[in-house]
Amino acid sequence: MVELPKVLRDLKGLNKQYSDQILADQLERRSWRAEHPTKICAFKCMDGRIHLPHATETPLGIIKSFRNLGGAFDMGWSYLSSVVDECIDHEVRRGRKVLFLITYHFSRGDKHLGCAGHDYDKKKAIQSVIAFKEQIERIYGADHRIVCPVICGFETDFDALILHGDNGGIADL
Repeated sequence: MVELPKVLRDLKGLNKQYSDQILADQLERRSWRAEHPTKICAFKCMDGRIHLPHATETPLGIIKSFRNLGGAFDMGWSYLSSVVDECIDHEVRRGRKVLFLITYHFSRGDKHLGCAGHDYDKKKAIQSVIAFKEQIERIYGADHRIVCPVICGFETDFDALILHGDNGGIADL
């Protein structure tokens, strides 16, 4: 029998750890959902450094993730728009609203630990998430009655969230 390389054994062990945690937290997720009736979805970079359950102290499995290179999304992509519509329809049928966290990430300590999908350019990443938020608002309403998109930066050195308000204000957590 061929033995797996160490990196694959490590990934397999990490996968088992997360799987065990998901199973163990079933009741906690049910309780959390009963207390918080809004569905949370995150649009984020596919490189995996944005760990929102850790940063937001929510149980694993609460935040539904949509991932793409650089966290760049476009509602003109037919598959993405159909998956997002399906998600919203499902939640609306359950009487729930939807919070979209539209994320970008960067490193304060080393520019090259930021997002390669945006050429390590934080301003370029922010412009991309702003454009996507505007698409969401054009399609689902800028009044945010059912769907509320929020721009959320993620500083990877300290797992810090940065929330962007509609008025240009920023809350650096």
